[in-house]
Amino acid sequence: NSSKINAYKFIKEITKHFEEEAFEKNILLSTETDDNIEMDFWGDPGLLEKVIFNLLSNSFKATPENGVITLGIYAHMHKVVFPLLNDSTPRNTLEISIEDTGSGINKEDIEHIFKRFYQASDKTQQYFGSSGTGIGLELVQSFVQLHKGMVEVESEVGQGTKFTLLFPLGKDHLDSS
Repeated sequence: NSSKINAYKFIKEITKHFEEEAFEKNILLSTETDDNIEMDFWGDPGLLEKVIFNLLSNSFKATPENGVITLGIYAHMHKVVFPLLNDSTPRNTLEISIEDTGSGINKEDIEHIFKRFYQASDKTQQYFGSSGTGIGLELVQSFVQLHKGMVEVESEVGQGTKFTLLFPLGKDHLDSS
């Protein structure tokens, strides 16, 4: 069920659910955006909420007291080629990033974290909680791919992690189903 979503307002609503936890752990939870640019994105709001919620939950699990979690929401006018669109036309892009100053993810785990029930190494385990990754990150990747987008991960053990979701703007790439 695709509908038009204002990414900024939508994500601000989701972050409200984490304000109390941020306060209790003294974590700075901030949102950065490039104002005045069209932030409308076509997608499934229920799925998008699950994805953002999942990534934020992971960040809160991994980030110690006095840490920082930053959400970035940018509509890029520089264009990106999306391989799942089966054409090489660069498109305007919505970027949603969630960056934390948490425990980080081991390099050898990064390529596997999107596999269902992948059990992360001990260091990375801290990032996802005791249950490994469960279906959380697999769901994230499936959702992004359903919307013809891409997900990127950058992480440094002991420094933190950044998940970046890239979506084509507009709706001509979505199936009518």
